[in-house]
Amino acid sequence: MSGARSMHMNTFRAVLCTAGLLVCAIAQAAGAYKITILRPIAGKTVSAAQFGLNAGGLSVGTSGGTGARRATLWNRQGNGVALAQPRAAIFSRAMGINDCGLIVGAVDTTGQSDLTGLRAVRWRSPNRYEFILTDNGYDSDALGINERGWIVGIRFTGAVFNPFVASPSGRVNYPMPLAEGDSFELLSVNRRHEAAGFDSGDSGTFAVRWTESRGVESLGLLAGGTISAAASINDHGEIGGVADDANGEFRAVRWNSQGDIEQLESLENAIYSDAQLGINNRGFSVGVTIFDGSDPDDFLSQRATLWDPQGEAFNLNDLIPPKSGIVLITANAINDAGEIYGDAVSAKGERFAYLLVPDPRRR
Repeated sequence: MSGARSMHMNTFRAVLCTAGLLVCAIAQAAGAYKITILRPIAGKTVSAAQFGLNAGGLSVGTSGGTGARRATLWNRQGNGVALAQPRAAIFSRAMGINDCGLIVGAVDTTGQSDLTGLRAVRWRSPNRYEFILTDNGYDSDALGINERGWIVGIRFTGAVFNPFVASPSGRVNYPMPLAEGDSFELLSVNRRHEAAGFDSGDSGTFAVRWTESRGVESLGLLAGGTISAAASINDHGEIGGVADDANGEFRAVRWNSQGDIEQLESLENAIYSDAQLGINNRGFSVGVTIFDGSDPDDFLSQRATLWDPQGEAFNLNDLIPPKSGIVLITANAINDAGEIYGDAVSAKGERFAYLLVPDPRRR
């Protein structure tokens, strides 16, 4: 779930006003949002969303096509700029951006097609990057950054994934998993330095919250369920996620700041609902739904979904202008203005990243 501080301050009042209209807008169905295609940078043919969107409507992801993929920053008008990377790199991606314009992600340092040598980086500007961790022989990736510059990411030790938390001063913490040998990932961090993610091991896979004072804590499960995962946390400590129920069906869920779980509504004919991709400070969550009759293993069968603070679900494809020919596949992030960012496909089958902006005329 972040743009230049000057842009953030210039749009602060507009953000508050627009966010207040969001509930009214989604109730009016088609046309509630204006859609902008986030265009790939020169020489690339495809844009792809990751999970970075800030209060100023700036978003980050990748531009690609045949061959290399390149970390990309987009403005609200859909214009992209390539982010700096090592000369030898054939791959880079930007995963998160905060309201100060700091960007995190990873770059390939070797130029090898197997992407060995992936290193977590922070971009202080599009033309300047720096490594977050010392080179210890492990691949690493930075996944989230909060407004104060705290960063969460993962290292791959050759056997499992383990997280790191880096402070603005450069101090790095390597949190311990629920059990030794577990694969443990932290994917987002809020202003209070609380991080959300999941832990997977012999005991199962569980959504977790991490704090420096208490370490890692498993979050609640649905009644009769055994599995959960989380990827987003807001500044109130609310976490978006997914969990299975007593029938083994996966449902969109939300945890409150105490770790209590709430099952969110599913769209009609849904066989899978997942609200872990983004949650804003107003309690709106975004993610994906897969419907009965679809191939669960086919990325293109997903549909971008929005959940309001009461847990009601909305197919975002019903909220964009009709006859656009665009299918919104995923919703990966939502800011406090109600702007939503994700992946889509055109009527011609072309993939691209998009930005939805609530239409202030739809009240």
